[in-house]
Amino acid sequence: MKSETRVLSLLLVIAGALAAQNDPAGEPRIGEKAYEIDFRQSFSGWVAKPPSSSRQISGDQGGLEISARGGGGSGEAGARDVLGVVDRSQAASFLVSIGLGRALSKYRGCLLEVVVRVRADQILTPAKPWEGLRIVMNYATSTTPFNHCAFGNWGTFPVKDIRYRTRIPADAKDISMDLGLLAPAGSAVFESVALTVVDLPLAQKTPPVGPAYKGHPFERLRGFVTGIADAGDEKGQKAIGEIGDEWKANMFKLWFRAKGDPAQVDRDLAAWLPGVDRGLAFAKSKGLYVVLHLGAFEWGVREHGDNSRIYEDPAYAQKVVDIWKLIAARYKGNTTIYAFELLNESCLRMPPAPGCPDYETLMERAALAVNAIDPARTVLVQPEEWWGIRSFERLRPIRAPNVVYAPHVYHPFSVTHSGVGAWYAQYRAKTKNVTWEPKAYPGLVDGILWDKDAVRRELQPARDFQIAYNVHMNVSEFSCVRWAPGESRVRLLRDMIDLFEEYGWDWMYHGYPEFNGWMPQLGSDPFDERRPLTPTATEELLKGWFSKNQWLPHSAQPVVLAIPEPAGSNILPNGGIERGTEGWLAHSDFSKGIAFQVKASNAHQGSACLRITKAAGTKYGGVLAQAPLENGKTYRLTCWMRMEEGSESDLHFTVQYPFGPSGRLKQIGVAFSPAKIFTKEGWTRLTGRFTLRESEPLKRHPHAGIMLPTFTSETGATYDLDDLELCEVATP
Repeated sequence: MKSETRVLSLLLVIAGALAAQNDPAGEPRIGEKAYEIDFRQSFSGWVAKPPSSSRQISGDQGGLEISARGGGGSGEAGARDVLGVVDRSQAASFLVSIGLGRALSKYRGCLLEVVVRVRADQILTPAKPWEGLRIVMNYATSTTPFNHCAFGNWGTFPVKDIRYRTRIPADAKDISMDLGLLAPAGSAVFESVALTVVDLPLAQKTPPVGPAYKGHPFERLRGFVTGIADAGDEKGQKAIGEIGDEWKANMFKLWFRAKGDPAQVDRDLAAWLPGVDRGLAFAKSKGLYVVLHLGAFEWGVREHGDNSRIYEDPAYAQKVVDIWKLIAARYKGNTTIYAFELLNESCLRMPPAPGCPDYETLMERAALAVNAIDPARTVLVQPEEWWGIRSFERLRPIRAPNVVYAPHVYHPFSVTHSGVGAWYAQYRAKTKNVTWEPKAYPGLVDGILWDKDAVRRELQPARDFQIAYNVHMNVSEFSCVRWAPGESRVRLLRDMIDLFEEYGWDWMYHGYPEFNGWMPQLGSDPFDERRPLTPTATEELLKGWFSKNQWLPHSAQPVVLAIPEPAGSNILPNGGIERGTEGWLAHSDFSKGIAFQVKASNAHQGSACLRITKAAGTKYGGVLAQAPLENGKTYRLTCWMRMEEGSESDLHFTVQYPFGPSGRLKQIGVAFSPAKIFTKEGWTRLTGRFTLRESEPLKRHPHAGIMLPTFTSETGATYDLDDLELCEVATP
């Protein structure tokens, strides 16, 4: 009898445990199946979205078949990120859907692994990485709706499991899931779907004890993101002085932008760092902390939805680490630098290629490399890509010392970025006739009531992450366009900053000096770039908070940073344009649509300058300053440029020289600062360095020299050029 009782008790325990695993009222458990279905047995609850159709195939090789037949739907499906930006599919849609709001209600805040077992046949390569085979979780939240997709699945493949992880928003109001095709042809057979709990809500975690690491001794750091291209030149020093003396910020950010292949990055970094050296010395004289920051926007692979090359080519991932190793060694122990911000808004849109890390692993590699060289250095780590605050719902904590997390805050996006695209469109078209629909704050924005409580709810995932892992936050970007209607801008920024301060977060306003739409001292007229006679409400708001700042000890003596003179003499025969067009050529490959002439008025110095005109519709063009270049030497190029009223274009400098036995002409780019000219007020000084590194001596050639400018847009442009110097300097 006792034996039977023990067996019965054991059976009851087992039955109770099994029941608890599927108890909708119970607490979630890691390993628990939140939802699962075997399409070979049933597809109960799944509904085809018209005009899509599906059928069940029975047997072991069966499942839910979806084929691209007929016209399909159009414009229904899209990728909506957590900023509310919708990228709608242009492909025909063939989808089935299920509502999971009730089934997943108890899993709010849980991290789930989505596993979809599927095979595909002849699904065409799509235009966007989230098209092709469609697997997506859709979320309606208390603020911004968004979805989370599986990326990079098309072609023909046998049965396999497609996996990705998604955290159910803690404030989820409704949840659905779509399966199918966004493609004009092909088919897929879905065998099963399983959603498994792999982590519990952040709010349920027990945080580590002790104070969170923040990397500085002050109550708060408050400052600016800047667009300073060269922190060591006259313009950069002026901006740094204003940040410290006028605004009373105690922190600002300097950017390095990686572009081109790793070899070009090395050249650009070598040209950027001397300016940083001088900028740091000047910042120290003002008691300012500096954040050095890496951006790699140009590494996006367009055909993969701007997926960063970092996740497609191991050499680019390693280059991120190598950049920080070099910078860490150069500035080891430099106390003017507060932190290295490891990577800006990195876009991961495809499964990492073999040999490439995922985002968190890359951040760990870079952070550990810095720590090995400079153990006291703070590093700032953003969440991945444009996922904003919601990215903290799925970010894995970085396993490295001295990490501070760096969210970007741009909600509601329709207010913070209202009219930005239209403004750029009118700027490029040189018209003021472009309009946009203004969105006000507080108020109803895209169907959601946005006020301070809504902003608080939007920030909650970062707040949950902060508490769960006992970490510090530095909001490394937040802003709102100056032409948001009425008092929308200042009211939204005030609510944001109030919450940052409540949570103990440091912050950097984006930006000053920067794109004029963000500039806090400018008024609300989108087409008036003049500073008003009286301070704007945004300027007063920021200065009010900056007045509470504490600063680093200032230098004992003011630092005056003159631009160092080049070591050698000017090798350009007519850099001052005082001998007509002597030494200047229109290169045969680039001369179409380009004209240049000596202009005997408004020169920077002397009696003349060079007027360069590019006709609209000409994409490439430039003029050549002949120069006797030598292999193995480093040169510094300095010139003055002025943009004529009404013209605008991106531009570059290019070095052209013969190499190899045939003497074929080779071109390399020169990184110069500022990187772009958008000013109509006077002359701008540009400077850059380059080193020629070939395996054998260079041959003489009449077309060797500096091509400037090399335009890269098709808009018409008119520039004046004067006082060029090309001098040999010490090779680094």
